[in-house]
Amino acid sequence: MSKFPSTWRFIPLIKTSGKIQMAIDNWLFEQQEESSTIPTLRFYTWSKPTISIGRLQRKYPENWHHLTWND
Repeated sequence: MSKFPSTWRFIPLIKTSGKIQMAIDNWLFEQQEESSTIPTLRFYTWSKPTISIGRLQRKYPENWHHLTWND
């Protein structure tokens, strides 16, 4: 018997802001915590350069304090 479910939800590539991408991730996480959904495979890209720092990721490299973006 396999440990992996036989049915998965696939969400096609979405290109949008980091804020929206993280909101979708949060929604998917909440669904998974409630066991109200099947596993999800999702790929995404950001519409503008974005850094995503995890909620539990408290430390990041010192040089990240000095990052700048040119549009």
